Amino acid sequence: MNTSFRSVILGLLLAAAVLLPVSGARAQEDSSRDYIFGTRLVIFSPNNLSGPNYAWWGDKLPMPYTHAVGWIVKIVNEARAERGNNEVVNYREYPVSINGEVQKGDSWEYYIDFMKMSPEDVQVVLNEFPMEGAMADLRTEIRPVGMGNYYGNSQEGGPVSLALPGGEMQFSPQVSYDENWNRVSQRLTDYFGREVKFDMSMNRYKAANGYNSFDVSVTIYMDDSYEMGGGYPAEYD
Repeated sequence: MNTSFRSVILGLLLAAAVLLPVSGARAQEDSSRDYIFGTRLVIFSPNNLSGPNYAWWGDKLPMPYTHAVGWIVKIVNEARAERGNNEVVNYREYPVSINGEVQKGDSWEYYIDFMKMSPEDVQVVLNEFPMEGAMADLRTEIRPVGMGNYYGNSQEGGPVSLALPGGEMQFSPQVSYDENWNRVSQRLTDYFGREVKFDMSMNRYKAANGYNSFDVSVTIYMDDSYEMGGGYPAEYD
């Protein structure tokens, strides 16, 4: 093998060694963007967990899921800190949502949404507060939360800032609705690398007594949940 050919081979091997970690990091980044709104724990049951007496299936969960969410937030934040992640989950933002039940054929699916939490965070929760009783042996699955809500309000009628995916975006009441819609659409396409569905509302109100407000709301859908009531099963009534 001549020297120039060996140099070419060595150069290709070095390039591959450099590119592999980058590709892995990019794949991990793309995956984390799928879970930007949070992680949904799906529980599969061959039977209806609510029972014939219209009991709420959530009562079968360990107590922290329904009555002490602060415990969940505490262990998630502590585990994040140990991993070097200083971003904290805010317990005031209702980060754990016990949703309804959906019949799929002869079985049932039950949903718990962990808002702004990653699959790794959810695994920490399950390790600390595992399922009990009839739910202990049921199959589970992790999915991304399919919908994210963003809302901002100015009670002076001035600009509103929303922390949309990709960073803060400012909305001015002097800018037309269509222009702001196009800005949001472009931002989301740039961030996710594909077109995503979203709802957007802008409301400007000025009262005779001088009260002046400006509201902006954006709801983003990562899947077809916009066709299914925002991706949330009907709550138990």
